[in-house]
Amino acid sequence: MQLNLNRTIKDLFENANHDEPANHWTRDWSTVSSLHVSLPEARQERLCSLFLRLSSVFEAGIYFQQDSKGQWQQLLCFNRGVVKNPTANSLEGPVGRGIFSQVQKTEHHKWTKMFARFFPTDLEKVTVYRIQLCTDTFILVADRLPDPWMKKLMADTHERILLGIP
Repeated sequence: MQLNLNRTIKDLFENANHDEPANHWTRDWSTVSSLHVSLPEARQERLCSLFLRLSSVFEAGIYFQQDSKGQWQQLLCFNRGVVKNPTANSLEGPVGRGIFSQVQKTEHHKWTKMFARFFPTDLEKVTVYRIQLCTDTFILVADRLPDPWMKKLMADTHERILLGIP
């Protein structure tokens, strides 16, 4: 009996990290307080830098910019700290207008559906927020944090973003 118990405990320890994703990501809360510090002067680089810094704060994000034809393009995305060029480039259908001075929590299935590749098993637990950086640029960030923590995180993040945009 003791031998079986020891074997079972050993198996548990050996298999403990098998469910851990290959990219182990840890949220860096301290990034929020310095989002607006030491940003590039050029507008486009400044906005991209703000977005990239969010990759250590939120689980997933997508960066959109409107092109000269009025189409919204997905330029960058991140998932658990890994930044990529998105696979789908153009955003279909109406986007609506974001409000620069507000963070908009979105319940719209279109936005949530965009994050399905990042949260394949628990998409219903994801909250998506839209942050309008300027008239031709907005970002979506998504996370599974419980509402009280998410509200505080979004308020602090938005405050720092406003300080970082000229």
